[in-house]
Amino acid sequence: MTEVMTNECRKVSRLLGPSLDGELDAASTIEVDEHVGSCAVCREQVELKRAMGTSVRRMVKTSASSDFRSRALAAMKSADLATVTPITAARKREPSLAWRALLPLTAAAAVAVAWNARFAPKQHDVMAEGSLSDIIAEHSRPLDPESNDPKQIRRFERYVGVPVRPPVFSQNAKLVGGRVLPVNHERAAMLQYEIERNGQQQRVSVFIYDPNKIHVEGLDPSPRAVGSSEVRVGRANGYSVAVTQREGVGYLVASDLDPDLSADLIAHAQDN
Repeated sequence: MTEVMTNECRKVSRLLGPSLDGELDAASTIEVDEHVGSCAVCREQVELKRAMGTSVRRMVKTSASSDFRSRALAAMKSADLATVTPITAARKREPSLAWRALLPLTAAAAVAVAWNARFAPKQHDVMAEGSLSDIIAEHSRPLDPESNDPKQIRRFERYVGVPVRPPVFSQNAKLVGGRVLPVNHERAAMLQYEIERNGQQQRVSVFIYDPNKIHVEGLDPSPRAVGSSEVRVGRANGYSVAVTQREGVGYLVASDLDPDLSADLIAHAQDN
């Protein structure tokens, strides 16, 4: 029986690209995954898009081999030798027109490659700077949580790639909720808390992520010992930031609190 595309398929089809790029929120991602799991037509689209993406990446990364370049140069030389236009002895000593045109282009290409190698930012540096910038932007202008149920929040693991267990703080803290968000083409879980301090409610964001995929730089490179944890602290865009890792899971706290207090907060947090 031939599968046909339904209205639901057309709706999901528009979300397949963003879903594969990790740009959808958790609710939309779940909707797409559930539909694709039960629809052969959309599943074929997903497989096709993945295959096309893999092929394009391979083509981009592939460079001409030395053997290919040698054969190409030999063919160009043969083409010059095979010309039927009579030439004088003096012109025989001159470079062919093709080579005279090629030499400036080759020199320009070499300069461009050298310039990029010298001055272009390394991929790791761009990713690191973008990660912290994305995280602070989410803390300063947070979207509404997708769920405030710790059980539902733990399900974010399938999107983040590491266990997502809402931390329990020793201080008077309330879990407002959590959501999955994109961070530099990867995904992290953002948990929002309200902590009572000096009679006022302080907003604290806890980001949980895979430290092998998301690198956070721009903080104190030398971690400090806080309890049994090693924590890096600093400030970004006026906010206090503290970062640590436990059992292969990255934790980052962003808040208006003092950096030392943020470090103490994340170091003594207990997974729920």
